[in-house]
Amino acid sequence: MLGYRWLEYHHRDRAPGAYEAIALLGPAGQSDDLRPTYLFDNFGGRRAFLTTILPDSTLILLRDTMETGARVERFTFRPHTAASFRFAWEVKRPGVEGWTIGDSLSCTRAAS
Repeated sequence: MLGYRWLEYHHRDRAPGAYEAIALLGPAGQSDDLRPTYLFDNFGGRRAFLTTILPDSTLILLRDTMETGARVERFTFRPHTAASFRFAWEVKRPGVEGWTIGDSLSCTRAAS
């Protein structure tokens, strides 16, 4: 959006879920690197994330744990095909090794 310089992420749960969030990533500028971003949700939350793009075009939003009270969490968007990707939200739980999946979804591009 906005002249192809920003990427909008909009998450809305299906009923009966009530969670909704939005984030803008960018601007891309002269490189493919995206800058740190904030995710805002309908419960009044505002979380800061650091963005990483891997060579396979996987996009990872890792929670900026320098924020007061921040839990360790990440969103991963991994391409599957040219028209689909896999989304995962994971958290680190105290006393548990590795990441714990909180939500995941396979997404397919809608016909335009």
